[in-house]
Amino acid sequence: LRDLRLYSNKLRGSIPSGIGQLKQLEILYLHANQLSGPLPSTIGNLSVLRDLLLQSNKLSGSLPSGIGQLRQLERLYLHTNQISGPLPSTIGNLSDLRDLRLYSNKLRGSIPSGIGQLKQLEILYLHANQLSGPLPSTIGNLSDLRDLRLY
Repeated sequence: LRDLRLYSNKLRGSIPSGIGQLKQLEILYLHANQLSGPLPSTIGNLSVLRDLLLQSNKLSGSLPSGIGQLRQLERLYLHTNQISGPLPSTIGNLSDLRDLRLYSNKLRGSIPSGIGQLKQLEILYLHANQLSGPLPSTIGNLSDLRDLRLY
């Protein structure tokens, strides 16, 4: 299975940890459902995943550090959930990421300096969270960034 699109349904419950066994998955669209609970740590096993769209659910808990293993990821949409805790420093490992939307959650702490390693990043939406501290100077490394929302 390479492409799983189950968006805009009324799916409930948590994302099963078995999702990490879909090693060939490139596209996972589960947005606009009623999914809850944390992201399973096994999400980091999806090494060829390009698009991960989980926005507009009721996901909670912190982002697993294993998310940094998704090195082919181009789009990560987790906005409009209830995700809390800090941004993992491993987010800087997502070298192919072009579009990162984490707004309207409960993220707290500072933006990790590793964000400056996302050289392909064009869109970064972190607004409507509880982030604090200074903007890392490494954000100046994002030469392709065209849309930044931090308000």
